[in-house]
Amino acid sequence: MPATTVRVLYEPSSSDMSALDTHWESIGIYLSESPKYLDAGAYYVNFFNNDLFQVGLLFPNKTLDEVNSLTRSWFDGLRTLNITPTISEIVQHPTVRDASTVIYEVNGGEILVGTGLFGARILPKRLWKEQESLLTLINTLREIGNENGHILDVGINPTNEISGNPNNAVLPAFRSMHSMCLVVWYICFRPLFDARNADL
Repeated sequence: MPATTVRVLYEPSSSDMSALDTHWESIGIYLSESPKYLDAGAYYVNFFNNDLFQVGLLFPNKTLDEVNSLTRSWFDGLRTLNITPTISEIVQHPTVRDASTVIYEVNGGEILVGTGLFGARILPKRLWKEQESLLTLINTLREIGNENGHILDVGINPTNEISGNPNNAVLPAFRSMHSMCLVVWYICFRPLFDARNADL
């Protein structure tokens, strides 16, 4: 099955408060658009904090024209904010397997559990139903960024149409999820560990 990917990466223009306001406004634009991508069958991985925003979107069985149409308003929003991404590419791949390398790159390769502290929450679709709840979510994510946290947001949209509503014991919250949000604080004990064990 062919698949089309979208990869976008940019950083705020500076660490000034006005630049950070623009940065988080741009993240809000993406998040407000994201249900449309999931409804179209996409899978995504976002990584963002106060220093960068990176997106990897994978659309199985969608053409370049279809994906360009789906993402047009997001890119229009970035232009309105005068944001020119360092990386901005939409590419069609012959298979989903080939396309998945884009998602791997957004993750930065291997996730080493020995160098980070992870906590995750399921974000339900209902948070996107009202503007007030979405703004509360975005403000909460920004507060995490202000505390030097990093957000890894994995979006997937399970549907009864695809799954056939199987009679199983899956966690009920998975049936109404928008994404799985992981909050990461990196810790720095690895160099100390290496120094202590240099003579082993």
